[in-house]
Amino acid sequence: MAPPADARFSIRRHPPLRVLLPTLVVVITLVGAVLLFSRPTAPEQRRDAQLCPVDANDLHGGSAMFLFDFRKPLGSSGDSTPGALLREAIHDLGENTEIVVYSLSDVERAPRVRVGRLCKPYDNAALQPDMAKDQRTPLRDCDDLPAQLTPELRESATGFCGQRDLLVGRVDALAAEAPRGGQEVPDAYLVEAIEDIALDLRQRARPHALYVFSDMLQHAPWYSHLDQEWTSWNYDGLAEALQAQNWFVDRGSEPTGLRVEVFYLPRTGLTDQPRALSLHQDFWRQYFAGADVTFHQQEPAAAYAARRVTNVPTEAERVARERAEAERLLQQVREEQDALRREQLALEEQAAEQRRLEAEQLRAEEEQARQRERRRAEAERQRQEAEERARPAEEAPSEPVEQELPVAPEPSDETAAPDEPPEPALEVAATDPPDPAPVPEPETAGPRFCALTLATGAEGSSPAYPRGGRMNFGPAVITVRYEVDEQGATVDDLVTMVPERSRADRERYLDLFAEVAVETVRAWTFTPADPADRSCVRRQVRTTSFQFTYR
Repeated sequence: MAPPADARFSIRRHPPLRVLLPTLVVVITLVGAVLLFSRPTAPEQRRDAQLCPVDANDLHGGSAMFLFDFRKPLGSSGDSTPGALLREAIHDLGENTEIVVYSLSDVERAPRVRVGRLCKPYDNAALQPDMAKDQRTPLRDCDDLPAQLTPELRESATGFCGQRDLLVGRVDALAAEAPRGGQEVPDAYLVEAIEDIALDLRQRARPHALYVFSDMLQHAPWYSHLDQEWTSWNYDGLAEALQAQNWFVDRGSEPTGLRVEVFYLPRTGLTDQPRALSLHQDFWRQYFAGADVTFHQQEPAAAYAARRVTNVPTEAERVARERAEAERLLQQVREEQDALRREQLALEEQAAEQRRLEAEQLRAEEEQARQRERRRAEAERQRQEAEERARPAEEAPSEPVEQELPVAPEPSDETAAPDEPPEPALEVAATDPPDPAPVPEPETAGPRFCALTLATGAEGSSPAYPRGGRMNFGPAVITVRYEVDEQGATVDDLVTMVPERSRADRERYLDLFAEVAVETVRAWTFTPADPADRSCVRRQVRTTSFQFTYR
């Protein structure tokens, strides 16, 4: 049951509440807003003088190591100075990334010198203004700060910008002290410094990044790119020499997950050539196997002279090496003499084989000639006999035969018509002599093969030495069996090497010589010595031999 109207609560009956209630709502809203915005969002990180978090666990941006090689002359790179490259690389790093910069030193056991260290206390996105009308650049740097930043972020960014500029200035000052083009380079312990940094990264926060500014030419007593020809650069040689170094027993190279950025300086007359550059960069890719390696090629720098540091022998070592070299040369002379004797023996055997083959060929040709002569004589004899048998038949009608010829009766008035011609007198027809009997083909015991003449090349001559004679595969004798068809061409599928009559001084190259010999014979074509002779067999099987000698 509803209460009576006079018992209900009504603002109209209490005029002060009409003012007090909206005021309370506004006050509560303002107090809540003040409490919300005045409450700290997160505890402020404690940082050291280099703006790095005191707690190493806060370095969630990882570690970025920079190594600059100022042991060699630098090129005139214009705007791409080492300091400018350092500034650009730092700008791309994220918040709470530790940045350590090193320079290559002249001490083998301490191959790097620290130039400076700092941490980036902000992310680039934090410097972007919230208002769309002020977003004039994609990403701002700490020296171009928008007005909307909080005082704490502005102070942090300004401090970082100052320390970064000091570090960039130190790097450019070191670059200015680099050797000039005419100075001799005594050393460059590049691998040693990279190995030290790799050991250092094992104790630092991930992800890891390594930036190297260098021509990437190692120059140390245990391995040097500069003391050998670029064609001899081989990572396996460096790995073997690296393993032999006692102070590299606990290697720090664990490149899995490592990002490597190489600002590569090609050297004029050396690594600026495409083949040398490709070989050199592949060398370092093998060294950083497992890492994500990127080469940023800079303008070529001037070449330089380097002091030889590898294989500098003592007097005793020099004498021992000279003695070993003399023994090696003597052994080489003996081996060459043995090889010459073997080659001479092979040539003599090949010449004897060639003479034997030529004698067999000559005997076969003489036998074919004798068979042709016998067939010709037999055919001539049969022709003469046929003529003798046909001669009586020819001579019989040539003798005069007495024969009474009938006399035509003279016409009379009763018996001959005036217009009817008289009957002709009978004449004795001279019969032609009969054709001589056809000469039968002589029967032989087997097929008679046609004598063939090589139409292309010269049979028995050696083809070109394999691969143009650029490599010495030793001497060889190859015997090839082939078949000539009716048109005088060799049948490709039936041109094969005769293994039992073929040999090579170096057996592993026998197939190479055989391939050259077979291809040579496949190109041959023949013509019959007597094209009009159709009684002989043109399709026949033959053999030939080739002698290969390296000259």
